[in-house]
Amino acid sequence: MNETQKKDMINKTKEEISRFLDLFLKIEEYLEKKDRVIVGIDGNSASGKTTLANALKDIYGVDVIHMDDFFLPKDLRSEKRLNEIGGNIHYERFIDEIVNNMDQEKLEYRKFDCSKMDYIEDKITALTKPMLIIEGVYSLHPKYTQIYDLKVFLSSQDEDQKSRILERSNHEKLDRYIKEWLPLEESYFKEFEINKTCDFIF
Repeated sequence: MNETQKKDMINKTKEEISRFLDLFLKIEEYLEKKDRVIVGIDGNSASGKTTLANALKDIYGVDVIHMDDFFLPKDLRSEKRLNEIGGNIHYERFIDEIVNNMDQEKLEYRKFDCSKMDYIEDKITALTKPMLIIEGVYSLHPKYTQIYDLKVFLSSQDEDQKSRILERSNHEKLDRYIKEWLPLEESYFKEFEINKTCDFIF
């Protein structure tokens, strides 16, 4: 990546992040009052969830837990489970390894590698103070929304979403997103009215 490309990327990131000013101000307010702030970021695929989470990580020097690390393993991907609204994530493990340990200052959990359909060998450590960010589709599943201080929903227009997915993958993955993953996400958003439960919608 040359210098011009770097500058373009930085300017694009600044532009994307500037729209979250109200969220940043609310986080500052919470950090002044609380020892720990837990932020959940859910929303459509390719809507900027990871970009926002990484910006918060860089600004505040805190950890991010990605829901992709809790991808549903192969042995649980039954037709019944995949037909379950919001069942496309290993929420049992998320509850066991994350939710049930939120009173701890340090969390240790396994990461699932989707490319290998297996867990990585070493556990990941995440600090819960002063702030912990959890991002990804299904991060605001009603089974565990009680852990959050702030809930954020990011949306994206259909064509923008498709172009972003294609930009970071390929036509084969885009086709799978359209036919398989996006319908599951939309069922989850609609069934649990995720955006209506959030403090911020962008």
